[in-house]
Amino acid sequence: MKAVTVFAKSIFVKATALRNLNLTKDEQREIKTAISFDVRFYGNLKRPKVSRKALIKADELGIPISDMRWSNQNKYDKGRSIFHLEHFHTVKDIREACLKAEKETEIVSILDGSTLVWILKVEDKILNDNGQRSSRSDPQQAYIDAGIEILDYK
Repeated sequence: MKAVTVFAKSIFVKATALRNLNLTKDEQREIKTAISFDVRFYGNLKRPKVSRKALIKADELGIPISDMRWSNQNKYDKGRSIFHLEHFHTVKDIREACLKAEKETEIVSILDGSTLVWILKVEDKILNDNGQRSSRSDPQQAYIDAGIEILDYK
């Protein structure tokens, strides 16, 4: 069994509970938060892309950004002060897509299709200042508007 299947199963059970159980607002909120954590933690297993500016900065600092994940970022970026690991589609948007899924396999596809990107903290601030922090109807345009060019590793 692939790890994505484990995360998808967990999310699917929670999404089904939200649809089918008579839960309090507090219970609903906590289950949605747990789904968001699942989305984030699954992201730790994916190889992120990188913004052009983050790649240049990493090269200047001698940081092997292609090896950096959120879980080991402090080893390369003390205090997480330079780089930010960003979900191209926000965690909230991924969570909402998972909540609409009618089958576990749809959640597998959503998670597998999600993209993470190492960007600079200053680039993250631009996204946030542009109102693109927690939800993006058009992520590609949000990145273009913020002047963030996304690259694959070579």
